[in-house]
Amino acid sequence: MNEKYVAVAEGSSSKPHGEAIIYLYNVETKKAMGKLTTHTKGIQSMCFSFDNRYLVTLGTQGDDLLVVWDITSGKVLRSAPVGGNTMNQVKMDPFVDQGHLQFVTVGNNASLTIWRLDVKENQLVNFEVGVPDRLQNVHFLSVEFTQLLPAPAGTYYIVMGASDGSIIAYDNQRQEYVDIGTR
Repeated sequence: MNEKYVAVAEGSSSKPHGEAIIYLYNVETKKAMGKLTTHTKGIQSMCFSFDNRYLVTLGTQGDDLLVVWDITSGKVLRSAPVGGNTMNQVKMDPFVDQGHLQFVTVGNNASLTIWRLDVKENQLVNFEVGVPDRLQNVHFLSVEFTQLLPAPAGTYYIVMGASDGSIIAYDNQRQEYVDIGTR
């Protein structure tokens, strides 16, 4: 949900050839805008772009698909498999320049993937962040972005909540995990 749209999803991994449906509603007009139907099992997580033009959806385990939707047309801009680990959340990066969408997915076995969509060229690329040995058995459950931590000027941290109760931070500019003293 954002100030302009609400997206609601349904689906079931128990159906053999199931269909997960995302219903999109306009908050201002209080009217349904349509159904988005590419996922087959269910929807794990969704996030809107900050300009209200795009929706990024993450399928459940067994679907394992990330989809970027154009909200106005209801069409898929790009989609990509998310890999072998169960993904738990997708989150839009608020600190990105115009013409690009950047978002991250986090999941089990300390999976952190940074995705970037060049909207003009319609090209989606991803960067899987390497996992330090100390995080091998940690599952990232949630993700946020912050400039409030003592990050160097001009940078920010991607902060993950983990299954062991810890908070882990990744400095995207320096491309390294940082110790923020919460364990």
